[in-house]
Amino acid sequence: TAIGYTSDGTLIVTNGASLAVTGQYLGISDANRKKGIVEIYDGSTIDVAYDVIFGQVSQQGWGEGKLNLHTGGTLATQVIRCSTNYGTPADATAEVNFDGGILKANSSTRLIQKHDRLTVNVSAKGGTINNNGKNIIIEERFNGPGTIDLTGSGKTTFAAGVGVDAEGGVYVDTGTTLTISGTTTSCLG
Repeated sequence: TAIGYTSDGTLIVTNGASLAVTGQYLGISDANRKKGIVEIYDGSTIDVAYDVIFGQVSQQGWGEGKLNLHTGGTLATQVIRCSTNYGTPADATAEVNFDGGILKANSSTRLIQKHDRLTVNVSAKGGTINNNGKNIIIEERFNGPGTIDLTGSGKTTFAAGVGVDAEGGVYVDTGTTLTISGTTTSCLG
């Protein structure tokens, strides 16, 4: 499934709807220098069987991709990453924007993978990362005024050198284990 492949495109999931992407991946700004935007709102869910990929398939490269997780919206996936198949155009952008929404891990993996064109922003409404009982790794910084809540009974690891520039910081929920640069912190209550 691709949003922003042969033309600019927007996918909006709202009003408690659920969308299952059972194929290979969900591509955002997938090819041909196009704009792709995914918006998830109010009790709605997109469940991606494999990866969410910015710029997957085209030798012409990708353009502008945005994934917006609004209040009550949930994205469940194994990985969010940028393609390196054909190189990255100098003006390509990829954004994950938490605006009160939830990112939920479908497997133990590098949930948000590092890439020089990827930014992760947290609005004043904040956002949640639910490790869903899995062991996940975050490789990208968080920016913005909001707070990221870490939930789930698994382990969330911030890779070495990854920090939180979000003014609201990080809140670690009861029972969630957080590892930062080799230091483990358990929150018990």
